[in-house]
Amino acid sequence: MTSILVHSPVQYAPAVVYADIPEFLFERLCSTDEILVWSVYSCLLLLTEEKRFFSKCHTIYGIESLVRSLKETMRVNNVEVQKQGLLLFGEILKRQPIGIKLFMNFTIWHEAIVVLREAMTSCSLEVTTEAANALAAFLRVNL
Repeated sequence: MTSILVHSPVQYAPAVVYADIPEFLFERLCSTDEILVWSVYSCLLLLTEEKRFFSKCHTIYGIESLVRSLKETMRVNNVEVQKQGLLLFGEILKRQPIGIKLFMNFTIWHEAIVVLREAMTSCSLEVTTEAANALAAFLRVNL
């Protein structure tokens, strides 16, 4: 699906979002398969370009799965998966409409802070850079 969206996002992204496929993708983030998780992050990242992705509230449905997935991703040593997940998290935070609350409970909000703090202490400069971008977006949304 990612390769289709990469080549023709304008044509296919609206149909993918309208069919509620992002909901299914967020559910797949519970996987321990790093390649699958990276692919899902990549696909969701492409879907953040579509306004309906936010207006249909897919981010609200998926934020808990994303934060938990990032928490697990930070435990493994795959820098590429970590970077992609943090990039997705940052884009969601940047593009989330102001009037729509993303974090529905304190627990998931707190877990997001824990994940960002852990990512900021990464040995990888690339991971730390993505974490800093996501943290900046997080602070803009929550202050």
